[in-house]
Amino acid sequence: MHLVHAVERMDKKAVLRLSERKFELILQTDVTEGVYVLASIPVSLVFNDLKVESKTNNIICLDVNLDLLNQGLKRCLHSSEVTMKLVKRDMPYLSLIAEQSTTQLITVTYDVPVELLSTDRLSQLREPGDYEPMIYTLMPPLRTLRPIIEHMKNIGPYLTIRGNMNGDLDFKVDAELISVATHFRNLEHPHIQGRDAPQPDPTKEHTVKIDSSKFYKFLFSSAVNPQNVVLCLNVDNPVVIHVMHDDVYLTYYLPLVAGD
Repeated sequence: MHLVHAVERMDKKAVLRLSERKFELILQTDVTEGVYVLASIPVSLVFNDLKVESKTNNIICLDVNLDLLNQGLKRCLHSSEVTMKLVKRDMPYLSLIAEQSTTQLITVTYDVPVELLSTDRLSQLREPGDYEPMIYTLMPPLRTLRPIIEHMKNIGPYLTIRGNMNGDLDFKVDAELISVATHFRNLEHPHIQGRDAPQPDPTKEHTVKIDSSKFYKFLFSSAVNPQNVVLCLNVDNPVVIHVMHDDVYLTYYLPLVAGD
C-alpha cells in the first residue's frame, strides 16, 4: 500500500504490470508531462500464491486508478486473507476479496475498474533510457527535505539543483523579489557497479533546473521508508532518482525545464 501511495502522489492513473516475478506500477510519460516512474516489488512480498496466465508471456498489464486501488488496499489492511482476481462483468475489474474475522468470518469484496492494455500500448512500456550519470549522490532524508521544498515551490515554479562529487548538494528557487537556497554538505557518493570507487572532486559538478512541484511530489516516496535514495544528474537528460528499500525499488525520471 505504501508503494501505491508514493506513486499516486505523482499522478492518479498508472499501469499495473503483473508477472510471475514482479508487481510493478508505471507512470507513462505521455500522461505525466515528461515524468516517468517505475515502482517495483517482488511478487513474493505481496502474494503467498500467484497464478498469472496471458497470451503475452504471462504478463498482465492494466490501466488502473491508483486512488481507487489505494482505497481497496486500505479496506484489506486488517484482513486475515486477501485474494486478488481479474474478473470481467460489464467491464474488467481487479477484485480484492478480503476475509475478516470478528465474531464471525466476513467476506468483503472491493472491485477496482481497470482497462486491459492493447498490444500497441504494451510495446510502449519502456524506461526512458539507461543514462550515464555525471553526478550521483545519496540524498538527505526525504522527510527532512520535504518541508523545505514545499516552501520553495510556493515561491517559484522552477527548482535549481546543483551537485558535485565532493558531497555538496544545493537547492535554489528564484522569484522576482527573493531567492531562497538550501545547502547540504558531506553527503556520500555510492559505488556504482562497473565503475571505480568515487573519489572526492569538487571541480566535477553539474546544475539542472526542473519543475519544483514535480520534485516535491517525488518526495512522497518517503512512504516506503527508503534506506537509500540516489540522485543522478545528467547532461541534457532527465534527473534520475533511485529510491530503495530492501527489494522495493522506485525510479523517477524528472524532465529538465526547456532551455536549461
